[in-house]
Amino acid sequence: MEHFIKTIVKKAGAEIKKRFGKIGVKYVKTHSHDVVTEADLASNRILVDAIQKRYPSHGIISEETGEYQKDAEFVWIIDPLDGTNNFARELPLFGVMAAVARGKQIEYGAIYDPIHNQLLYAKRNKGAFLNNRKIHCSGTKIWSESNGFTSCWMKPKTMRVNRRLLESNTKNQWSLYRALWSIAIETIYVASGRCDWLISTSGGLWDYAAPPFILKEAGCTVTNFQGEPWKLGHEDLIVSTPALHSQLLKIVRGIH
Repeated sequence: MEHFIKTIVKKAGAEIKKRFGKIGVKYVKTHSHDVVTEADLASNRILVDAIQKRYPSHGIISEETGEYQKDAEFVWIIDPLDGTNNFARELPLFGVMAAVARGKQIEYGAIYDPIHNQLLYAKRNKGAFLNNRKIHCSGTKIWSESNGFTSCWMKPKTMRVNRRLLESNTKNQWSLYRALWSIAIETIYVASGRCDWLISTSGGLWDYAAPPFILKEAGCTVTNFQGEPWKLGHEDLIVSTPALHSQLLKIVRGIH
């Protein structure tokens, strides 16, 4: 299954890359920033067709086509194009995400950034790998020296988190944070130690399948806002180097 999951996310990513800069939004879903392009649909077809052909008894949960055999022993959870808004605006920050769950436990996860040819992969209890090189989260221990990612949705919960982040930077002890509008890309950077933490206030099952699993395999501490070990179904996410996690929990404490 390791070779298969790597192969299909790269094949889907290559199809997306061919369309980058050449197509725009096909239709809008819930609001003007929740959009779908032909690249999303092409990637979805590649992933779903490959999974159904190779593993016909497996279930699939996809952002674009919903649920198929969701009560199967093995279920694939896929986001054919995470960062569609970036893609549609010709910002090269997006990726393909796939995870395989057995019951409520993720067993495999893969994320592919086709523009920069970065393939992130993890298998349960085997660690995380970027382009076949084993990686680990950063060793940053001091909050003021850290940098990470926060959500960019202008929703009440997100705004409360970002306000707390601003208030945490006192006495010129400035940490650095940003929003890339793609948890796929943010996961690659945190898992490989280039950034130190990630806060996400909401997401679909497809957003929160591969990223938390891979980040934990990379040595990060991964919980929800209550500090509980992250599991499928949680609606918010905190990821960081182990030394910084208590600081992040203090910042988001009590936010709903």
